[in-house]
Amino acid sequence: MLYNPRSIGKVEQGRVTLTNSVCGTWVYNLTGQGTAPVGIAATVKVSASLGGSASELFVFQNPFLFPLRLRVELKDPTNSADIRDGISVLLPHAVVDVAAESALEIPILFTPTRLQRHGAILVLKTLDTTSHLQERLPPN
Repeated sequence: MLYNPRSIGKVEQGRVTLTNSVCGTWVYNLTGQGTAPVGIAATVKVSASLGGSASELFVFQNPFLFPLRLRVELKDPTNSADIRDGISVLLPHAVVDVAAESALEIPILFTPTRLQRHGAILVLKTLDTTSHLQERLPPN
């Protein structure tokens, strides 16, 4: 079983009941508290030949019962614009709205112009002043 919290900092409760004709009924009372994401969420790897292009999707799932307004941006992992060369996000706007309990697909395009190691960090930051969520993803 996988539990995804629907809030941050609030205690959530639930009950799971398992019934079997031989073992009887087992009841589990569950409580948990969601925490804000920390660190790096995941890695997306995209490969393309020099002068070619390839894309990959990163999917952000909004687990909350309320919508989120996010700023989507790429950052240089080493503060060197050269390493991010050829990596871009294919969204029409840098600010997007994600409905409650829905997903946002973020296409990453990789078009290398140099033979080198490339990398970038995809940052999703809420623009809601009551929530300070930030998720970072380094596409390679």
